[in-house]
Amino acid sequence: MNFPIPLRSLVWCCLVLVLLLPLPSHAQDAEEFLADLRALAAQQQHRTPAPRVPQASTVGIPSGFGLGHGSIGFGAAFTNRRDRTINDWDGSAVISFGFGDARRALGAEVHLGLVSLTPPWRRSGDSSVLGEDGNLSFKLFREFHNPRTGRVSALSIGASNALRWGDPKTVPVNYYISGSTTFAVPWGNASTRPGMLTLGMGSAVRNIERDFGVFGGVAMGLTPSMSVGVSWLGDEAIIGTQFTPQFGQSMNLQLGLYYADATRRVSSSGRFILNVSVLAQGLY
Repeated sequence: MNFPIPLRSLVWCCLVLVLLLPLPSHAQDAEEFLADLRALAAQQQHRTPAPRVPQASTVGIPSGFGLGHGSIGFGAAFTNRRDRTINDWDGSAVISFGFGDARRALGAEVHLGLVSLTPPWRRSGDSSVLGEDGNLSFKLFREFHNPRTGRVSALSIGASNALRWGDPKTVPVNYYISGSTTFAVPWGNASTRPGMLTLGMGSAVRNIERDFGVFGGVAMGLTPSMSVGVSWLGDEAIIGTQFTPQFGQSMNLQLGLYYADATRRVSSSGRFILNVSVLAQGLY
């Protein structure tokens, strides 16, 4: 993987991030619906069965955390503006699989992306339908746990859009590195809320995933099922909130509502993004 700037610099930044920030034991991490799936996995892996505590999840960017072994995630995303500027509703979906043990060695993710959700019987002209446009993405990640302080951090490298067909063939592969860590936010009466910080860079982040760029985000958990966050993805700001109702110990649902290009830096108006993600664990 050849990045436009030395990879060593970001690795050192992520390691410093992991070593310096004080972390509570129950804050979690979370690129939009893919980040949602990873956040669901982190919440399952790092919380005690009861009671549920507030969780934090960065929004709209790749994170250092990933899915646990035996996890399968299903996600769908919908937006009111195609390619940021075209005033037309668009949707995409992903099926994700988690492998390995990130706590003791390495974790891995494989993502099958379906760029178009239009059913075949609704084809219009030369437009694509379900299955004709898609990609495969891959990720390796390592978690760092400190049992004395309860700190949880993670470092990942990945390749988004690594194998592609249809429209995604016009978009380059995004080789990226990302580091995530948690921290405590003072919250009155000597209590705290969990926070999440993510920093990274990729070879295809800016200009609708075509040019090198950096990304970062911060989030805070307000309740056991709600967190808020703000992120920067190459050339646009993203703000949003996520809701995570729980269905037993092995399945979770996450709903995310984001407002992208919030500063209207790359378009005349921002766009709304709705993410729906379901994660099942312990399946293999």
